[in-house]
Amino acid sequence: MNYHIVQIYFSDETRAKCYDNPKVEHFYNSTLTPYFENSVICQVKGMIPQYDYFGVWSWKHREKVQGHKFTFEEMEKILPNVDVLAFQRFLRNGRIFSGEYEKTYERIFNEVMVRLNLKYRFPNRAGFIVMQNHFICKAHIYTEYIEKILEPAMQIIDSIPESNGHVEYRDKKMKIQAGYTYKPFLCEKLFTAFLNERDYICQQW
Repeated sequence: MNYHIVQIYFSDETRAKCYDNPKVEHFYNSTLTPYFENSVICQVKGMIPQYDYFGVWSWKHREKVQGHKFTFEEMEKILPNVDVLAFQRFLRNGRIFSGEYEKTYERIFNEVMVRLNLKYRFPNRAGFIVMQNHFICKAHIYTEYIEKILEPAMQIIDSIPESNGHVEYRDKKMKIQAGYTYKPFLCEKLFTAFLNERDYICQQW
């Protein structure tokens, strides 16, 4: 089984937190766009067909799954039996914001769903939740997702002025860095919406 992980970093400090594994390629993100790692996902799509499974993770992957005893050896045992393996354990609807932020998020996200002809609507319960792009899946699935959902969605989001609004988390103690817009957080649930209409074998770590 041939798999590959692109792990994104943007400084020496964040690179030190990436995995030291021959299956992991450290990717220096020199140009931070409003879409964060979603822009990198689009940049590297040309290499995806070389592999059976592919993933694009942030440098934070280790700390996000630390409590779930992640190992590459265990992942390699699971992969042959699944189409998608996700590493984030969230509530069933994957809520991110509250109050007016959530209302705006819901309005924009559901407009994107309509324009992509996807059935999922936030905050309805999805069949399988994937957040923060912390997943690995079969290469053909990733390519289909990028070309049919992610790239068109980013164009749609760019056409919606409200997506440029600044946001903060539900928990006011966890402030999003100044200048963050709705854009990367709208993309966070796109893979969930994509999977919601497909009959793939999905598993949470």
